[in-house]
This record gives sequence, structure tokens and C-alpha cells, in this order.
Amino acid sequence: MSPARKLALLAADAVSDGVRNRVGLFALLFALVVGLFADRCTAFDAGTVMLNGREFDVRDGAPLMGPFVFGSCALLLVLVTGFVACDALARPLSEGTATLWLSRPISRASYALSRLAGALGLGLAAGIAVLLVVTVLLHLRLGLDPKPALAGMAVFAVDAWIVAAVAMTLALHLPRVVALGAIVLALQMVVFTNGLHTVASVSGGLLGAIEHYGPPLGTGLIYALAPWFAEGVSAADWLAVVARLVVWGAGSTALLAILFRRIDLPG
Repeated sequence: MSPARKLALLAADAVSDGVRNRVGLFALLFALVVGLFADRCTAFDAGTVMLNGREFDVRDGAPLMGPFVFGSCALLLVLVTGFVACDALARPLSEGTATLWLSRPISRASYALSRLAGALGLGLAAGIAVLLVVTVLLHLRLGLDPKPALAGMAVFAVDAWIVAAVAMTLALHLPRVVALGAIVLALQMVVFTNGLHTVASVSGGLLGAIEHYGPPLGTGLIYALAPWFAEGVSAADWLAVVARLVVWGAGSTALLAILFRRIDLPG
């Protein structure tokens, strides 16, 4: 059996394993809740409101409401993928099923990467489905162009890849609840710093280090959705963000494979 086919079979097993256990079910239900949140936020599809005696068209707020709704949903769905990833490798290790798989001619790196691919497959399937619904709602109800949302989905996929790899690595050395909590706090700090950088200069200190060297998870989404509320982003700025996202994704995946090779398996 070729390495690629072996990896695909292991990833498929990881996906089915995630769907069978409570973590996968929770992730799918949470994704559904995110979709309902988007539906409620865009339910005011037409009409006018009166404020201080002045009449405003509801759709005038679309350039701000659209990025807020789509970005919030995308980040929540990134956390869903991180939640699945925290469990995808740590649980087989604690239950001993990982040891059974690794007693076969399967390398540790292949097993770790297949579990990551399975967690990503489950998270991305749920996330892209919900974001497609959000895109349709924003287009039909608020009249927003779907193209920025498609770019946002691509950024979401890369963000989910990075968060899943980091979450899976942390869960190898920390309790899963602690690892997930660390991911939630880190994501909030990164996104807050990225958003702050778009309206003010961030240099020096912890926030400066995060902005210059951390994964631009929020920046990528802001740039993707920029055509809804601004003139867009220059190609040079996009290239820098894409390069950093790819470096973080590849680096976190490689780190996961390296650290899993060195971890002591339960006897």
C-alpha cells in the first residue's frame, strides 16, 4: 500500500471516529448554532428604522454588519476545529488505540498527520457548509457581493489548519480542557491585536510581537472581507499575510510530527 493511500485511510478513520464520539457530535451541533446566529443577525433583511426623527435604510449598515457576522462565524468555527483537534490525537493515546495502530507498519508522523487531517476534514466540512449559508444570507438579505466571502472561506481553512495543529500539539502535553482554554485565549489575543493594528500602530511589547511574528489569523479575514467596507488591500500586503499563514501552518504541522515522535506511548 502506498504511503498516500495509507494516510488517506487513516484520515478517513479519524473522521469516522470523530463523528462517532461526543466531541464530533458537539462540534456539528455548535456549527449549527453558529449558522442560527448568522440567520438571526441578518433577519432584518429590508425596511427602514427611525432614529432621532431620521429615517435610515437597514441596508446602509451592511458594509459593517457583513464583515462582523462573517468574521465572527468564521472564528467560532475555527475554534470548533481546534476543539475537535484537541481530542483527535490525545484521546487515542489515553485509550491505547494509538498504540495498537502504531504496532502495525505505520510511522508516528503518518499517524499524527492523519489524525490532524481527519480533525481538519470534520471541522472544515462543517465550517464551509455554515459559511456558505452565511454567504447566501448576506447576499440575499444585505446585498453583499459573495466574492469577498469566498476569499474569507479560504482564509478560514488556513486559520483552522493552524489552530488545529497547535491545539493537537498542546493536547499531547496538557489536559485537553487546558489545551482548549489556551487556544481560546490565544485566538482572542491574536485577533484583538490584528484588529487593533488595522486602526492604530502596534509596535513593541507583547502586542507588537504578536502582530509582527504571530499568525495573522484575524488580519487574513479582515483583508479578505475588506472590499465590503473599503477599497481593498494591496497585493504586497496580501502576499505578506499569505506567506506568514503558510509558514505558520507548515511549521505547526512539522512541530506536531516531531514532538509526537518523541512522546512516550503508554505501555
